[in-house]
Amino acid sequence: MIKRNFKILKVDHIAIATLSSEKMNYFLENVIGLECVLEEKIESEKVKVSKFSLKNLNIEVLNPISKDSPISNYLKKQKTGVHHICLLVDNIKEAILYFKSNKIGVIYDTPRLGAMGKLVTFLNPKDTNGILIEISQNSLS
Repeated sequence: MIKRNFKILKVDHIAIATLSSEKMNYFLENVIGLECVLEEKIESEKVKVSKFSLKNLNIEVLNPISKDSPISNYLKKQKTGVHHICLLVDNIKEAILYFKSNKIGVIYDTPRLGAMGKLVTFLNPKDTNGILIEISQNSLS
Protein backbone atom coordinates (compact mmCIF):
# COMPACT_ATOMS: atom_id res chain seq x y z
CA MET A 1 0.00 0.00 0.00
CA ILE A 2 1.36 3.43 -0.92
CA LYS A 3 1.11 6.55 1.23
CA ARG A 4 -1.95 8.74 0.64
CA ASN A 5 -0.52 11.81 -1.13
CA PHE A 6 -3.79 13.66 -1.59
CA LYS A 7 -6.46 15.24 0.60
CA ILE A 8 -10.19 14.75 0.50
CA LEU A 9 -11.43 18.32 0.73
CA LYS A 10 -15.16 17.72 1.12
CA VAL A 11 -18.21 15.89 -0.12
CA ASP A 12 -18.80 17.91 -3.29
CA HIS A 13 -22.22 16.68 -4.32
CA ILE A 14 -24.86 13.99 -4.23
CA ALA A 15 -26.16 12.98 -7.67
CA ILE A 16 -29.73 11.88 -8.33
CA ALA A 17 -30.51 9.92 -11.51
CA THR A 18 -33.94 10.40 -13.04
CA LEU A 19 -35.79 10.08 -16.33
CA SER A 20 -37.76 13.24 -15.46
CA SER A 21 -35.38 16.05 -14.63
CA GLU A 22 -38.23 18.53 -15.05
CA LYS A 23 -40.13 17.03 -12.11
CA MET A 24 -37.04 16.69 -9.93
CA ASN A 25 -35.82 20.19 -10.80
CA TYR A 26 -39.27 21.65 -10.06
CA PHE A 27 -39.31 19.91 -6.68
CA LEU A 28 -35.81 21.08 -5.71
CA GLU A 29 -36.35 24.65 -6.94
CA ASN A 30 -39.98 25.40 -6.11
CA VAL A 31 -40.77 23.12 -3.18
CA ILE A 32 -37.42 22.87 -1.39
CA GLY A 33 -36.23 26.34 -2.48
CA LEU A 34 -32.79 25.50 -3.87
CA GLU A 35 -31.23 27.58 -6.63
CA CYS A 36 -30.28 25.91 -9.90
CA VAL A 37 -26.80 27.29 -10.58
CA LEU A 38 -25.90 25.27 -13.66
CA GLU A 39 -27.43 23.23 -16.45
CA GLU A 40 -25.11 21.58 -18.95
CA LYS A 41 -24.80 18.54 -21.17
CA ILE A 42 -21.81 16.26 -20.75
CA GLU A 43 -21.67 14.75 -24.24
CA SER A 44 -19.04 12.14 -23.34
CA GLU A 45 -21.37 10.69 -20.69
CA LYS A 46 -24.57 11.38 -22.68
CA VAL A 47 -26.17 13.12 -19.71
CA LYS A 48 -27.75 16.46 -18.84
CA VAL A 49 -26.71 17.82 -15.44
CA SER A 50 -28.67 20.32 -13.35
CA LYS A 51 -26.73 21.52 -10.31
CA PHE A 52 -28.47 22.92 -7.24
CA SER A 53 -26.43 24.75 -4.66
CA LEU A 54 -26.54 24.46 -0.90
CA LYS A 55 -24.05 26.24 1.34
CA ASN A 56 -21.44 23.45 1.52
CA LEU A 57 -22.91 20.77 -0.73
CA ASN A 58 -24.47 20.52 -4.16
CA ILE A 59 -27.18 18.27 -5.51
CA GLU A 60 -26.89 17.19 -9.15
CA VAL A 61 -29.84 15.92 -11.14
CA LEU A 62 -28.70 13.54 -13.89
CA ASN A 63 -30.94 12.97 -16.89
CA PRO A 64 -29.88 10.70 -19.79
CA ILE A 65 -29.84 12.31 -23.24
CA SER A 66 -29.34 8.99 -25.02
CA LYS A 67 -30.69 5.48 -24.57
CA ASP A 68 -27.13 4.12 -24.38
CA SER A 69 -25.87 6.51 -21.69
CA PRO A 70 -24.59 5.09 -18.40
CA ILE A 71 -27.43 6.88 -16.58
CA SER A 72 -30.02 5.35 -18.92
CA ASN A 73 -28.56 1.90 -18.25
CA TYR A 74 -28.63 2.58 -14.50
CA LEU A 75 -32.29 3.66 -14.64
CA LYS A 76 -33.24 0.42 -16.43
CA LYS A 77 -32.24 -1.43 -13.24
CA GLN A 78 -33.05 1.20 -10.61
CA LYS A 79 -35.75 3.78 -10.08
CA THR A 80 -35.07 7.48 -9.63
CA GLY A 81 -32.72 7.85 -6.70
CA VAL A 82 -29.23 8.56 -5.45
CA HIS A 83 -26.76 7.57 -8.17
CA HIS A 84 -23.46 8.53 -6.53
CA ILE A 85 -21.69 10.73 -4.04
CA CYS A 86 -18.72 12.83 -5.07
CA LEU A 87 -15.58 13.51 -3.05
CA LEU A 88 -13.54 16.56 -4.02
CA VAL A 89 -9.79 15.97 -3.78
CA ASP A 90 -6.76 18.19 -4.22
CA ASN A 91 -4.90 15.76 -6.53
CA ILE A 92 -6.92 13.30 -8.59
CA LYS A 93 -3.89 11.59 -10.14
CA GLU A 94 -2.51 10.75 -6.69
CA ALA A 95 -5.99 9.60 -5.62
CA ILE A 96 -6.17 7.20 -8.58
CA LEU A 97 -2.74 5.74 -7.75
CA TYR A 98 -3.71 5.37 -4.10
CA PHE A 99 -7.03 3.61 -4.74
CA LYS A 100 -5.51 1.29 -7.33
CA SER A 101 -2.68 0.37 -4.93
CA ASN A 102 -5.38 -0.57 -2.40
CA LYS A 103 -7.06 -2.82 -4.96
CA ILE A 104 -10.03 -0.46 -5.43
CA GLY A 105 -11.16 -0.51 -9.04
CA VAL A 106 -11.04 2.85 -10.80
CA ILE A 107 -13.42 3.32 -13.74
CA TYR A 108 -11.26 5.88 -15.60
CA ASP A 109 -7.48 5.49 -15.17
CA THR A 110 -7.13 8.88 -16.84
CA PRO A 111 -9.51 11.50 -15.41
CA ARG A 112 -12.25 12.75 -17.71
CA LEU A 113 -13.75 16.21 -18.00
CA GLY A 114 -16.95 16.46 -15.96
CA ALA A 115 -19.48 19.15 -15.07
CA MET A 116 -18.10 22.63 -14.40
CA GLY A 117 -14.80 21.64 -15.99
CA LYS A 118 -13.79 19.34 -13.14
CA LEU A 119 -11.57 16.31 -13.66
CA VAL A 120 -13.42 13.14 -12.62
CA THR A 121 -13.20 9.40 -12.21
CA PHE A 122 -15.30 6.84 -10.35
CA LEU A 123 -14.52 4.01 -7.96
CA ASN A 124 -15.96 0.62 -8.86
CA PRO A 125 -18.98 -0.10 -6.62
CA LYS A 126 -17.86 -3.76 -6.40
CA ASP A 127 -14.98 -2.51 -4.26
CA THR A 128 -16.89 0.12 -2.24
CA ASN A 129 -19.67 -2.00 -0.74
CA GLY A 130 -22.07 -1.20 -3.59
CA ILE A 131 -21.76 2.60 -3.49
CA LEU A 132 -20.69 4.48 -6.63
CA ILE A 133 -18.19 7.14 -5.55
CA GLU A 134 -17.00 9.87 -7.87
CA ILE A 135 -13.61 11.44 -7.26
CA SER A 136 -13.23 14.97 -8.64
CA GLN A 137 -10.70 17.77 -8.72
CA ASN A 138 -11.24 21.40 -9.60
CA SER A 139 -9.53 22.06 -12.90
CA LEU A 140 -7.39 24.82 -11.36
CA SER A 141 -6.11 22.65 -8.48
